[in-house]
Amino acid sequence: MNMIRYCLRFLTILYIGISSPILLWSQETESAPSIYTFSELVNAINNCPDSIFRLENARIRFDPKTDQHFRITQDHTLNLWKFKKSTFKGGMIDINKHVRFNNVQAEENPVVSLGRDVGDFGALRNLHFKKSLRVANSSSFLLINCIVDGRLDVVKTEVTENDVKDGNIFLLWSNQLLGGCTVGFWLPQSEVSRVQEKVLSIRHNTIHYGPNSPTAVPSSRLVVDQANYLEFTDIVGNTIRAAEWCNMFISGSNIEISENKCSSPAFLMNITPHENCNSLIIDNNQFSGYAGLAIDHFNTNYEIDWKQFQNKLFSMSGFDRLYELRLNSKGKINPSMMRNFTEKEFTYEKYVNLFRHENFKAYNSERAQLGKMYDFYKSNFDKTTSNMIYVEMKDLETKRYEYLQQVKPSFNNYFQWRINQFLKYFSEYGTNPAKSIIFSLYVILCFALFYLLFPNSWDDQGKHRIMNRYSFFLNYMNRSEGMHELYMENQKEEVANYEKFHELISKTRKRVPSFFTSTAGILYSWAISKTSMTTKLLKKIDFLRGTWFELSGWKKFWKSSLLIVLFAFAFLYDLMIKMLNALMLSLNTFSTLGFGEIPIRGLPRYMAILQGFIGWFLLTIFSVSLISQLIE
Repeated sequence: MNMIRYCLRFLTILYIGISSPILLWSQETESAPSIYTFSELVNAINNCPDSIFRLENARIRFDPKTDQHFRITQDHTLNLWKFKKSTFKGGMIDINKHVRFNNVQAEENPVVSLGRDVGDFGALRNLHFKKSLRVANSSSFLLINCIVDGRLDVVKTEVTENDVKDGNIFLLWSNQLLGGCTVGFWLPQSEVSRVQEKVLSIRHNTIHYGPNSPTAVPSSRLVVDQANYLEFTDIVGNTIRAAEWCNMFISGSNIEISENKCSSPAFLMNITPHENCNSLIIDNNQFSGYAGLAIDHFNTNYEIDWKQFQNKLFSMSGFDRLYELRLNSKGKINPSMMRNFTEKEFTYEKYVNLFRHENFKAYNSERAQLGKMYDFYKSNFDKTTSNMIYVEMKDLETKRYEYLQQVKPSFNNYFQWRINQFLKYFSEYGTNPAKSIIFSLYVILCFALFYLLFPNSWDDQGKHRIMNRYSFFLNYMNRSEGMHELYMENQKEEVANYEKFHELISKTRKRVPSFFTSTAGILYSWAISKTSMTTKLLKKIDFLRGTWFELSGWKKFWKSSLLIVLFAFAFLYDLMIKMLNALMLSLNTFSTLGFGEIPIRGLPRYMAILQGFIGWFLLTIFSVSLISQLIE
């Protein structure tokens, strides 16, 4: 028995001694990563007998001899963030497989190699993926100038040693992504801090989503979810077409979303800047639909262009109230509220135009977001933009009061609703005093036109002025006296008073101090000057020389034409004086300067009282808005 035991022990030890190195060698062989050049990788994909090509735990090495099709020059790397459009030349290589990469690493990280003379790099470029592409837990992934007909998924759920050593960079540049895209980084917070460089750059891609995409399902949409992972993010210059919406959950220390063109019902951005965020740029984007936004906090170093959001912005937290209405108390979907968001009941347009005014929580969320942005621009001394946001806040309030008046009518709701409507038209809620001046001028002119139709004591001669003008021309054409003689005849009473004054000066010249006679003579000359000048002018232009009836045919024609022209000038002058008097009456009434007894009777008298009240009200609002703008 002992012999048998010894034999068994010997055989066991011998087996372990022989098998262990083999097992260890086998494990090392399995764990050792495969190494491909870019050309070898593409060939391996196309030569794969299966419809899905899977590659795990591999490294990709750039070979200058065989990988010229995939080459990126050092200049492109050094100007990483200045890259605008693809300048690569060469034909496209077709890939007819579904491709799945997991833990596939590039041997050189362009970010780590910046500023070092390490030669050129390789990237997946000039490739046409006829089906889907999924990249999981990989580092230094560069997809440039490619076409992806199926869905593109870039996801990361674990940190690799390459991430810890060299950092992580994902570049999607100048691609045509036709079947939907998800970029997601879902890692434990404890693992995130181990990665040195964390960069995502999505630039100048043409991205299609939804039923208009060649291969995408109707529910496909853009999703960028960083889960508090990346430090540097830029989404710049992309053209995005989506049937439903584009959704981004972005966090980091340096974030840029600019120059994108989005053709979708909504472009949703949930941004969580780090506490030490160095840069947040949201600039020059074009949204064909609405833009949903949620930002935790604002710093003065952020750059956010308001014009891209004007009349299109809504709060994502407010929109979440729609989800609450679709849930019952047990947290399950309420069948009676079950709707797809592409249906009419739950479109973004319906939310913006109805729901956010009617739901109190959604309304408060919208006000809170606009208030944060108002304070942000105001702290940056951007008065113009802060005024624009204030107008949107008041527009939201106006629609809220309109809704309250419909469901719960009251004088207070009605008054708030209507006064807000008036203030919007009058002065943009007090932000534009110049607009209130223009509105006031319209009021003054309308009342002046009304006063023009009625006589008043300020224009006592106005009602007789035109009749006197007709009488003058009728007498001129039927008498042989000249025009200046008829004028002097009409002015004889006034001239007689001047002459009496002149005679008095002459009689008393030697009996009073010369000061009085000299100054009185100047006064006489000034008083008579208008009459004298008018007489001389009429004498020079007098062309009738007799009665109009005695003229021959040709002279009658051209002299009649001249008479009509002269009469038109005189008539326009009289009308202008009458209009000026009506305008002065309206201006005096509007400004409430006061004129004692109201110089008008009948209906215009009551209109003058009404205009005085309107003028007081408008001038008060103008004063408040002007002082408010001056103080700010």
